[in-house]
Amino acid sequence: MRMSAIGDLARNFAMQDRNNSLRDDIQRLTTELASGRVSDTGAHLKGDMTRIAGIEAQLTRMGTARSVLAETAAFAEAAQLALGRVAQDTQDLGSALITLDAARFPGSVEAAATQARAAFETAVAALNGRAAGRSLFAGQATGQDALAGAGTILDALAGVLSGATGADDAMALADAWFADPAGFEAAAYTGAGTGLAGIVIGEEAIGFAMTARDPLLRGALRDTAVAALAGDARLPLDAAARRDVLSIAGGRLIAGQGDLATAQARIGQGQDRLERATVRMAAERTSLEYARGTLLSADPFETATRRQAAQFQLESLYAVTARTAQLKLVNFLR
Repeated sequence: MRMSAIGDLARNFAMQDRNNSLRDDIQRLTTELASGRVSDTGAHLKGDMTRIAGIEAQLTRMGTARSVLAETAAFAEAAQLALGRVAQDTQDLGSALITLDAARFPGSVEAAATQARAAFETAVAALNGRAAGRSLFAGQATGQDALAGAGTILDALAGVLSGATGADDAMALADAWFADPAGFEAAAYTGAGTGLAGIVIGEEAIGFAMTARDPLLRGALRDTAVAALAGDARLPLDAAARRDVLSIAGGRLIAGQGDLATAQARIGQGQDRLERATVRMAAERTSLEYARGTLLSADPFETATRRQAAQFQLESLYAVTARTAQLKLVNFLR
């Protein structure tokens, strides 16, 4: 009978290959046991990758949507803070103007006008604010400011008021200029004619289309600007008329707080919808991750058993290797 044998070098190679294979199996099974997920997805799902591919695609789209939601939420928060600053400053200014006692304090008109100018500059800066590099109130023209500089706007309005004959006339001229498309919109508003497009999450559209030319914001800008010019030499008004301008502007600023509150409420409604969309998306993401985990989960008992078996085989291989290494011709011949 013919007998075949394997040479020593071949045996060494075979045992080394088996050793490496068992070590890889132990490493893989240890990882699966620790993570709870299989390492070979294709083999585990028997080649049917349809469901897992669909889940992964949904999670990817959801990740993009989450980024958009977060960016939009930051934008809305910045807009809300800007409106809050305008509302607070104009309320403080209005309160100061309606309680102005120019008869007892001769320099109070100039001081009030100075306060109004500072408030106007702050309002313009707030409405020219940006979030993530995008202008808050310039509509679709997100790369540019919503308003011209405060000084430019006041200079343009001063030219209009230079023909005023009294406080009421000055206010009427200011009303007309801010309402005229060829006035405020042409000289002061530098944003786009259309509001910023909203985002669509599922079947829900969430937008922030408010711009600095919105009537809800225009009134506060108008009355603050007129008050800022009350001490300007370009207005042909006497001291009494200037005091009246400040008084009228102050009353309007207080009355106009409702418009600013409405503007803030609009932004707030969008923020609420963003929050609800974020919560809903988080729940959907959790559900998808659970489904993915169910498909790719490794049975801990089976994995531990297979790891133990591989460990036993490796230890046995080490024992055989050690035994083989001790073989000598003299021992064989005995």
